[in-house]
Amino acid sequence: MARKIMNDIISYDELGPEGSAQLHRKNHPAAIHATGVTRWWNHGKIHRAHGPAFTDSSGKMVWIIGGKPVAEMDAAGTITFPISTGP
Repeated sequence: MARKIMNDIISYDELGPEGSAQLHRKNHPAAIHATGVTRWWNHGKIHRAHGPAFTDSSGKMVWIIGGKPVAEMDAAGTITFPISTGP
């Protein structure tokens, strides 16, 4: 795994199919922003099976499996499940 610092992001990546770089990191967030935002990635898709895959600086958390949002919780602890993905 390579460690990169890009603007306010510390990211970890590994080579994906055909040598493409994909965000990926096992057991830790793949992107950690200086603002407090964290994102968990698995082979190029935002994903975390056992916790929120995205947390923003206000404390909002979003559970995402295979790139698809499944639930979210705001800073007050209100849970929305499932997330409406539009028409």
